[in-house]
Amino acid sequence: MARPSLMGIPIELRERIYKYLLTHTPTSSSTLAPASHICALLTLNHQIHAEIISFLQSQLLVLLKTNDKDFISKTLDTDSTAVPFISQLRSGNLTIIKTANNSHIAISKTPHTSRESIAMPFVSQLRSRDLTIQKNASKAPIAMELNYYIFMPDKELDSYAAFLVPASSLKAMVGAQDSQPFYTCIRQALLSVNLLETFPHTRDQAQKLLLRPYIDGFSRPFFLGIKTQGVAAEMTKLLRLKLEGNYEAIGRLDILRKITLYEAVNGADGAEVDWGAATGRFRMAIRYAELLWENHQNCLATAPFDGIHRLWLIHSNVCADLVQVMLDAAAGTPGANGAFANARRAAEQAIEFLGPRPGWGTPKTAGVVRALTALRKSKANISVIAHKACKGMGDVDAAVGYLREALKYEPETSEMLLKQIEELKEEGAGDGEDIQGVIKWV
Repeated sequence: MARPSLMGIPIELRERIYKYLLTHTPTSSSTLAPASHICALLTLNHQIHAEIISFLQSQLLVLLKTNDKDFISKTLDTDSTAVPFISQLRSGNLTIIKTANNSHIAISKTPHTSRESIAMPFVSQLRSRDLTIQKNASKAPIAMELNYYIFMPDKELDSYAAFLVPASSLKAMVGAQDSQPFYTCIRQALLSVNLLETFPHTRDQAQKLLLRPYIDGFSRPFFLGIKTQGVAAEMTKLLRLKLEGNYEAIGRLDILRKITLYEAVNGADGAEVDWGAATGRFRMAIRYAELLWENHQNCLATAPFDGIHRLWLIHSNVCADLVQVMLDAAAGTPGANGAFANARRAAEQAIEFLGPRPGWGTPKTAGVVRALTALRKSKANISVIAHKACKGMGDVDAAVGYLREALKYEPETSEMLLKQIEELKEEGAGDGEDIQGVIKWV
């Protein structure tokens, strides 16, 4: 009698097997980034590979990303008081579970309890808990990317890929994230949703399968912001209504201040400054400030104080601090021309972003001399710092151009600025009028 083979059974049965294999039991190991058994079948032959890719497309895979190094542990670890998040796959009264050695799928008729570790629909954990393993999911047929970006000083600057899961597991994932370990982080998190592909589904079907678990799953709205790409306008509006928390303007600005009040910025107890960490903190603060401009400008404009004016000044100071840190890191470093160029670009990005933004939210502020003085001195400060970056990279013409920009906004220091301009002319700089490449304030 011939041995049964995977290719010898109908495609409908093979697809049921693929579905059974699309499971994972979380491991407590810190050095592993496990994947479901379906991944191992991708290398069997071309036909199986094509079938599995088609099957995965039908499952609408979601890439979960975050900048929280503890995200994986907090998602997978549960206790008796936490909301059970690992869903069950059943066929009638049969429960699909992994064997103890995690080597194959077994069928059990024993009903499970909420404390059992049972399989959830899953493709792969993409990073180990000890951060030593990072998998690349770029070749997977991804339908949507979800990025939990948390604005806290102990988080990483850039997000990493944490999980690759099918849409059918999102309800379980949301159940885990709507729990105590996540509350503090999510209150300071931007949830970015990028709908990439719908594959065999219509757009409406895909959005329902992928986004309804988030709209219906969280017990209360507490995300700091929601950002979407490729999502219908009405669905974006619903996501914001259901998930975006209602925080006071002063609380939003306090978060911006706290991001930069961190040991990595100034060094602890006189310790040497970690320039990379300091740069990261300021870049995170700038991302957060840009989030406030994009998502919460109305809230800040209607605050009891002029929140727009405060945001403009804080944002400007953070940008200036970032460029100064970059200059300090580059100073005395051989061959640092590229570092000075990056510092210049950071200063110019600040001018490009803040230039068109209003400096106040109420007409009353526009009549306060102290407020107007603070705005123009902040502009002059960034222009002066931009001049330092240009000088460091050897572009003395642009350096003069930025000093002349500073003169427009801080005439009180004209004697000092004009002296610096003359010194640069002695180094071969031109007059600085209409120098190409100098970004001017609007």
